[in-house]
Amino acid sequence: DRNICEVLRLGKGAYQAILSDDDVLLPEAIDTILAQLKAYGDIAAICWNVRLFDTSPEESSTAVYSAGQAELIESKDDVLVRLGTMLTFISALVFRRADLNITQYEERVGKWFLHSYLYVDVITSGGGVLFLPQHLLAMRGNNTGGYNFFQVFLTSFSDVLKYAESRGFSHQATRQVLDNHRQFIRNFIILFKVRGAF
Repeated sequence: DRNICEVLRLGKGAYQAILSDDDVLLPEAIDTILAQLKAYGDIAAICWNVRLFDTSPEESSTAVYSAGQAELIESKDDVLVRLGTMLTFISALVFRRADLNITQYEERVGKWFLHSYLYVDVITSGGGVLFLPQHLLAMRGNNTGGYNFFQVFLTSFSDVLKYAESRGFSHQATRQVLDNHRQFIRNFIILFKVRGAF
């Protein structure tokens, strides 16, 4: 969390990305992101598509979400629903730095999903989020240690969604995200039981 706050404080560009230590940028990521920012102008964020890997980021695997083409979504409720569980991923977005109050994130250090609160604020800032179909990021899929999985991904994520409602997102949108998130967790547990991670 302190690293995230330090990145926010030290960053100089108009846009930033935070990468988790178990995520890897794929070779074409930077050029693709720069080209899209040039094409779309002052948008709130870009959500790059992510694929899971176990041993090598170059492994071929299914992306986290399916999109046939780049899609700019401007309704914040629609963005929230589309992001869904991706909101919990540290590396989910390349985001615009403007109008972010870094101090409020420093107050959340040591609590779960500091970055998710940040992303809620980014979406609220307006301009829409561009969802890209390309796999630009690889995420290690066998890292489940170090925390109480159910506590973090159910209870703590619910707190993020309550915060989203306080920022003007509709209850219908946050409810849909939570319902989809619970289904994602069920599927995630089944996947990792098959892989032998649990």
